[in-house]
Amino acid sequence: GVTSLYWVSAMDPDDEGHLAPLFGRLWSQITWNEPEPLIEARRLVEANPRQVRAQSQLALALARQGECEASTSIFLTLLDQEPSDSDLWEGLFMTHSLNAQGCPDPRQGWAQGLAATDSASVLDAMADSMIAAGESEHALGTRMLARFRFPKNRRVRRALERQGFPLGL
Repeated sequence: GVTSLYWVSAMDPDDEGHLAPLFGRLWSQITWNEPEPLIEARRLVEANPRQVRAQSQLALALARQGECEASTSIFLTLLDQEPSDSDLWEGLFMTHSLNAQGCPDPRQGWAQGLAATDSASVLDAMADSMIAAGESEHALGTRMLARFRFPKNRRVRRALERQGFPLGL
């Protein structure tokens, strides 16, 4: 998600005047850098601008920093080129689940992803995206579809158990 810094301080009003310069010097010493995974992903794309995996890694790194629109844009561009790539669909849905509030409406992507690929990991990521968007019932239905299509898949089984769906007899 998004990295934040909260500053909380309490001081007597009498001390505020002589502590303000100290606070200013302390605050000016903070260095704001991008996280290492994002820096590395940018380097990888710079070195390999046409490589789909490099661009996908950049999109995921951006999503983890709360840059949903940029991440979504990269994934949609890549999906235009490779519409049946399940890793790209999974990445797009991960972006939505990491940033539900700041992302464009994912509903159209759910239908397109379901039509374009048949993968347990995509269905699971899609269900996470649905939960993040407040569509828990649709998520359960998607996970049940994944369970029906991929009955031995552990990831789907664990996700259903986490969602409170009993799997035993």
